[in-house]
Amino acid sequence: MRGLAGGKDNFAADRAVGERVAAAYPDVLVAVRAQRAFLARAVHFLVAPDVWDFPGGHAEPGENP
Repeated sequence: MRGLAGGKDNFAADRAVGERVAAAYPDVLVAVRAQRAFLARAVHFLVAPDVWDFPGGHAEPGENP
């Protein structure tokens, strides 16, 4: 397994813990992948032009979007 979320960048200790968690809670893989999919959808939504309208396409110093 290449990390619970299917990533390629992780440490051996993280992979070992992931294997133990997956062995103890097999459904955790479904939950982790669903959470990652939700995160991707949320980020795509938040970067849509209608959501954030920063002057010049980026936040100016001191602005709270």
